Amino acid sequence: MRATPVIVLAVLSGLLAATVGAQAAEQRAWRFAEGLPAEARVAGDVTVADAPEGAGPCLRVGRGAEVLLPFAKEPCRGSARLSVYESGFALDGDAAKEYRFGPMFGVSNTADQVFVVGCIWAPFLDGNSVYGWVSTAQNGWSDRWYTGVKRQRGWHTFEFVVGQDATVQVLYDGNAVQAIDPVGTGFAAGFSGIYLRGPKDVDDPLVVAEASVTFEPGAPKRVLKPFPRTEWPLPATHPVRPDPAWTHGYPRDESFFPIGVWLQDPANAERYKSAGFNTYVGLWQGPTEKQLAALKAAGMWVICDQNEVGLAHIADPTIVAWMHGDEPDNAQPMRDPQTGQDTYGPPVPPQKIVDDYHAIREKDPSRPVLLNLGQGVANEDWIGRGSEGRPEDYDTYVLGADIVSFDVYPMADSQLAASNRYLWLVPKGVDRLRKLTNNQKIIWTVLECTGISGPDHKPTPEQVRAEAWMAIIHGVTGLVYFVHQFGPTFSEAALLEDPAMLAEVTAINHRIGELAPVLNSPTRADFATVDFEPTTAPVDILVKRHGRDTYVFAVEMQEEAAKATFAVAGLTGDATAEVIGEDRTIPVTDGAFADDFGPHAVHLYRIGGGR
Repeated sequence: MRATPVIVLAVLSGLLAATVGAQAAEQRAWRFAEGLPAEARVAGDVTVADAPEGAGPCLRVGRGAEVLLPFAKEPCRGSARLSVYESGFALDGDAAKEYRFGPMFGVSNTADQVFVVGCIWAPFLDGNSVYGWVSTAQNGWSDRWYTGVKRQRGWHTFEFVVGQDATVQVLYDGNAVQAIDPVGTGFAAGFSGIYLRGPKDVDDPLVVAEASVTFEPGAPKRVLKPFPRTEWPLPATHPVRPDPAWTHGYPRDESFFPIGVWLQDPANAERYKSAGFNTYVGLWQGPTEKQLAALKAAGMWVICDQNEVGLAHIADPTIVAWMHGDEPDNAQPMRDPQTGQDTYGPPVPPQKIVDDYHAIREKDPSRPVLLNLGQGVANEDWIGRGSEGRPEDYDTYVLGADIVSFDVYPMADSQLAASNRYLWLVPKGVDRLRKLTNNQKIIWTVLECTGISGPDHKPTPEQVRAEAWMAIIHGVTGLVYFVHQFGPTFSEAALLEDPAMLAEVTAINHRIGELAPVLNSPTRADFATVDFEPTTAPVDILVKRHGRDTYVFAVEMQEEAAKATFAVAGLTGDATAEVIGEDRTIPVTDGAFADDFGPHAVHLYRIGGGR
C-alpha cells in the first residue's frame, strides 16, 4: 500500500510455454529492401531507407505512424522475432518524468489489440534507461509495466512468444525477460500480426531491419493456476492474544476485532465508523494535534508514526500502536546521484527494521508495533523488491514488529489479475507470515476494494468478501482496507464514493463485528472436516465453538464451483445449520451436511447442540 500516487509496477515471471504442437508450424519473414508487402496496413510517415550501422534498407516508422504486418485471419500461437535499432534517445530534466511514449513494437491480435515493448517515460518508468511494455488496445495505452531491460544503443533482437497457456514471453537478445499473462488487459486471444508504432510524443523514429513469425493456428487457452496447498495449520492456541504489557494497546474486550482503513483524512472518521471501521492506520504527515483531536472526537483508534506529537500523547488511549514506514521490503524511492533522476533503489535493510523496532519499543513499551510488508510476502516473483531484495529477508523483517501485516491486490493489480493467481494470494501470504513467525505474532492483512490504478482493474464486492474471509479463515485477527484510487483521477477516499462497494464493505465489517466473540475464541480444528468436489476447487474452513454452538466458516479458494460435504464431530441425530446472513438453513444428520459453493463463495454456518 502506498500513500502517494507513486506506483512500482511488478513484472511477473513465468515459464516459457511451448509454441508449436505436433503439426508443422508455418513461417513468414519480412525484409524491407523492396518496400512494404502488399498486405501491410500502414498509417502515417512510414518509409524504407538505409539504417544506421550499415544495416541496409530498413523500415522507418515516424512520429505517430503505425504498421501492421498481418499473417493470419484467426488467432495463433507461436513467436514473432524483430530486429530493432536502439538510438539511445533520451529526454532532459523534468520531461523524463512526464508521460511520453517513444517507439513501440510487438504483436497484435485479431481484435486489433497489442502487446508491445518500447520506450515509456512516466513518473514510475525510467524511459531514458529501461524499456517498458504495454498490453491494451492500440489507441488506448493503459496498462504499463517495467521490464527491467536496459536500453543499449545498437541493434537488438526482441522475440515475443505467445504460449499455449495465454502467456506472452519476451526474449531480449536471446535472453528471457519475463512472462506476462495479459488475460485481464485485453490481450489473450493469440496473435495474428506484428505491430509497429512510431513515437507518439518524441522525435525518435522506430527502425526495424527484419521481422519473422513462426506460428500454428489456434488461440491460447487460459490455464487455472491452483491454490498451493502449503497452508500453515492453525494451532490450538489460535488466535494469538495481545501481550499484557500493552497497557495502551487495543481494548481486551473479546467482542472487539480490529478493522482499519489506510491513510485517510480524519474528517471522514464518522463515515468510516458507520461503515464498521474502528481504526485509522497511518496519518498523512502525522500524527498532528489536529488529527489526533479529530479521531478522539470520533471515537476512532489510530496506529501512527512515533513522532514528537505522538510521543507527547503517550498516555492518550486514542493511539493503540506505533508503526514502521510502509512496505520497507519494496524498492525505495531515491535520486540517482549520477543522473539526478528520481528512481528506485534497494529495500530497507531487514536489520534496520529490527533496530528501529527496538528503538520504538524503548521509547514506549506499552503499545505494540505494526509492520506492513508488500506483495513479496505472497508473490515470490515480485521484482518490486529491487535489485538487492531477497525472499529470505522476510525471516528477519518479521522480527521487527508485534503485529505483522502485508498487502497484495490480486484484482486491482492488473498483472496479478491477469496471471490467474487469483484471490488465494491473500491466504497464501497469511500462511507464510504465520509460518515465519511460528504462530507467535499477530498477523493482519490489507485488502483491496477499489480500482487502485483505474476502474478497469477493480475487485467485485463478492471478491472483496472472499478475500476478507479467506484471510480470517487462514488466521488473521485484524484487517485493513486500502481505499485510494490513483487513476484516471486521484481519490483518497474512493471507497466512500462507490455505493455498491461501500455497502458490501460495511456488511463485511458489521458481520465480523457481530462474530468477533466467536472469532476471538480458540480454534477447534478437530471439531469438523470438509470434503469437496471437484478436488480442483478446495473449500477451506475455520471451526470455532462458542457457548453451545459450533461455527464453521467456509470459503471456496478457486475460481470454480464446488460441492462441499462437512462432518461435525460430537453431533448425533438431527440438527440444523443456520447459514448466517443468507436466510436459509441446512439439515444436519449425525453431524453431516452438504452445500454448494460458487466461485470464491463464502458460507458461514452456526450449528446448535452437541458436545
